Amino acid sequence: MPSRASGASWTGPQRWTLFVTILGSSLAFVDGTVVNVALNALQRAFDAQTTAVVWVVNAYTLALAATLLLGGALGDRLGLRRVFTFGTVGFTVASCLCAAAPSLDILIAARVLQGTGAALLIPTSLALLDASFPPAGRVRAVGWWSAATSAVNVLGPSIGGWLVDLHAWRAVFLINVPLALMVLIGVRRVPESLPREDGTRLDLPGAALAALALTALTLALLGGGVTGTGRTLLLIGAAVTFVGFFVWEGRTASPMLPLRLFRSTAFSGGNVLTFLLYGALSATLLYLPLVFIRVQGYTAGMAGVALLPFSVPLAVLSGVIGLLSSRVPVRALLTAGPILTGIGFVTLGSVGVNADYRTHVLPALLLMGVGMAVVVAPLTSAVLGAAPVADAGVASAVNNAVSRVGGVVIVAALTLVMLTTFERSLERRLEATAVPEDARRQFVAQVSKLSDDVIPASLGRDAARVARLTVREAFADGFQALCVGAGALAALGGVVGALTLAGTGARARKG
Repeated sequence: MPSRASGASWTGPQRWTLFVTILGSSLAFVDGTVVNVALNALQRAFDAQTTAVVWVVNAYTLALAATLLLGGALGDRLGLRRVFTFGTVGFTVASCLCAAAPSLDILIAARVLQGTGAALLIPTSLALLDASFPPAGRVRAVGWWSAATSAVNVLGPSIGGWLVDLHAWRAVFLINVPLALMVLIGVRRVPESLPREDGTRLDLPGAALAALALTALTLALLGGGVTGTGRTLLLIGAAVTFVGFFVWEGRTASPMLPLRLFRSTAFSGGNVLTFLLYGALSATLLYLPLVFIRVQGYTAGMAGVALLPFSVPLAVLSGVIGLLSSRVPVRALLTAGPILTGIGFVTLGSVGVNADYRTHVLPALLLMGVGMAVVVAPLTSAVLGAAPVADAGVASAVNNAVSRVGGVVIVAALTLVMLTTFERSLERRLEATAVPEDARRQFVAQVSKLSDDVIPASLGRDAARVARLTVREAFADGFQALCVGAGALAALGGVVGALTLAGTGARARKG
């Protein structure tokens, strides 16, 4: 293992560790952004409702959130490099299965396998950094990790959109393969961590309870073909299962979620902030490409390029913020960053039909990018710094799992807000048009598609044009409601940061 003592320069193994963890993390991050750009193509290819194709995202995120903690525990027990390698291989095989999926159901199943592979890869990635760098250099390493992964992700949506425009959406899932091959070549130069040999067992019951609770909650919020009593029963079932999960974790001898970690105010506060901010970000970035394509009339490639201003500040500033966070109080950074990001969300919500990109979209994306750049490295460092060194793997897994859980829960909740607003706006706007009553009923009956594909062929040319414009305006209204909700959640995260975090990023670690 590299020395954990502070040093002026990095060793060769430390450089290789940084290199492969950047590429390994990029596998999961690029996949998420690329799939968002492809959702419109997936909906058309499988003739599916919007809530159905959202499961292409949520299936991955649910599997990832439910098994991340097991992935961190496996890294601590079997060796971080070994589990990181297994995760890379599993993720790549699942990506190939996604590319070959003949139906939406099979694609969703393959995404579950992909999320499980990512659950081995992601927590061990950051834990390898944590184990390889001394406290003084760890913040700098995390900063470069944040900047480099952001730089890699800049090209993801653009490449994905270009492939979609070429009617090759299946190739979107194959972007991971060359990155994975580079990881598998480079990981041989990374030192293995010493596995923990304390006789503890993997917490499979805890993982099962977490998966059941999250699935039930997501089904209740997104619908999944259930309404009324069924939705109520799912919510009750989710609540009971969540309680059972925490009771089990408090009593089992080998919990995958050690509740003792939450005795630290900084650890608890950092994870609440993570839940709120990353959940709001996930919901916004999920629907923004659809706004570009369905409201603004962009191609998928144009939508991918239009997202670049969000990633550029992350790539440029994350490393700088990582260096500054050892001198600037974490409380200041993790209060200002979420609030700035929230202002960007609300500003983005003003994007309407034919909105000018330079005056309406660009400023909002830059605000979001700068806000997230201020947050990423200090938040990661603060959360890991609040945990003992021996729990580095599980602490990283908890924080990553919280961000994914936030993505699942808040995406589902804000999707419900968006659908409700879209339906009400569509009904109100259609009543003010000359579109016939029977056509209006067909629109509302298929509201979950959030698309103008449902326009009846029997409509005349002028009525169809009015109907398309009405759908686009209603979609913009729904997205605005989503962005206001996301902005409020991000600002609340800033309040949490102000109340729970203090000190600097270079805090001493517990032994």
